[in-house]
Amino acid sequence: MTRQERKEANKRAKEKDKAFDEALKTVGKTLGFKSILAIPYKFIDDFVYETHISANLIDANLLATVYFKPLILDRVYWEAMGISETAQKQPKSFHVKGAFSANTMYVCHFDCGAYEKIEDAERLASEILNEAQKRIDLFREEVYDLPTFAQYLSKQNKPYLKNNKILTFIALGEYEKAIALADEAIKNDKAGLGAGFWTIVEYARAYANSLVSRKS
Repeated sequence: MTRQERKEANKRAKEKDKAFDEALKTVGKTLGFKSILAIPYKFIDDFVYETHISANLIDANLLATVYFKPLILDRVYWEAMGISETAQKQPKSFHVKGAFSANTMYVCHFDCGAYEKIEDAERLASEILNEAQKRIDLFREEVYDLPTFAQYLSKQNKPYLKNNKILTFIALGEYEKAIALADEAIKNDKAGLGAGFWTIVEYARAYANSLVSRKS
């Protein structure tokens, strides 16, 4: 491929990406989705649901992955860090792309087919978001409030979700459980969890301790 051909191919790729992003926004509005950084998201009750779309490395088809979290986890985190007043003034999308927010959790993924022509952008965007909505509705039959979320979370064993478990215990008022889990996480010092994990754990533990002191 010549330099000019590469330039033209890159231009076409950018035009396709732009068309698809615009289609996600346009179609998303009809289904109650908003979009930030090409991530369609929507709020239902006190939860946020995100649909991340990427290229499948095996066959180049698109792959959609839906994630979720209860918003109260972010509010607890902000209180723990002492930034609640500032965070509450941010756009609601701060729950999606904010620097200080709890981890989202996996709901499902599904193949979306190939995106080959700009003309396919709106159709494909519609198929993806309608399917995402169906998956969200189905998932909400199981997880729809904080107690059902806590029950669901208790069955998840991924180490990086310990921060969500700690925040959830605090949200439920089970401060001693939050402290015990935070102490265990710090004691185990599992590798690879990242500085963000430990920041959440340490702030959450200190916050839970302060709440216990207020009760006594």
